Amino acid sequence: MQPPDQISRLSNWYPTTKAIMGDRAPDTVIVETSLDFMPLMDGITVPGFDAFIADLDAAAESLGGYPVFLRSDHMSGKHEKTPTGLPPCFVHSKKDLIGSVLQIYEFTATALWCSEGCDKWAVRKLLPSPAEVSGFFNLPIGPEWRFIVRDGVIAIDGCYWPKEAIRHPCWIDTRRELTPEEYITYYDRLLSPFAPGKYEELIALSCQIATALGGDWSVDWMQAADGEWYLIDMADADRSWIPGEHEPELSEAEINELISNIVTSS
Repeated sequence: MQPPDQISRLSNWYPTTKAIMGDRAPDTVIVETSLDFMPLMDGITVPGFDAFIADLDAAAESLGGYPVFLRSDHMSGKHEKTPTGLPPCFVHSKKDLIGSVLQIYEFTATALWCSEGCDKWAVRKLLPSPAEVSGFFNLPIGPEWRFIVRDGVIAIDGCYWPKEAIRHPCWIDTRRELTPEEYITYYDRLLSPFAPGKYEELIALSCQIATALGGDWSVDWMQAADGEWYLIDMADADRSWIPGEHEPELSEAEINELISNIVTSS
């Protein structure tokens, strides 16, 4: 078995998922580097950084050009905000690469208390989302589902988005914040996203992939604008948020108040 800090790396699970899923795993180019990013946080020039950015740009162009999805081997910082108004993982041009790299590096290093996972970066084809609502900082909130696979079978599954966690939900087309009633209606749609037979298909595929990799996994799927479901992320199940596991036991009145606070908080 691999050490736990290696299991969740994209470079560990992506080759296997791509071999099994084909086009239903987003095309991804992994860029390796031996750079120490820490001095950059203090404005100190790091030899080789410009060449690294050029490698990321070349990877983006090889995927058909921008926009692309960028992440370190461990994390994407998708809940963070950049000067572009978008999360750092959404990169729309070469000029945005430097800022995105620095912010994802800082997020990864802070979350892991080290720079583990920043020796490899993934440039991924960005899947168009069917989401009508964004949350946090212009992050599309669309149909996504997490399966927890233990010993080759589904232990639990559920909507990727915890109901109480989405902040600042807005309609993407108008940027208007949702009312509490609109939020409840939209979230209920996220709980029933599957066409007939699709849920069973994703169960089978999740188990197949987890078995091929060995061990216990969280397997994340996203429905794209074309209606198809794509495998977008995986991680060690023991280090993953488990759907339903941490949801608070609240009364209906407390839940409604919580939703109202989510919608109206600034």
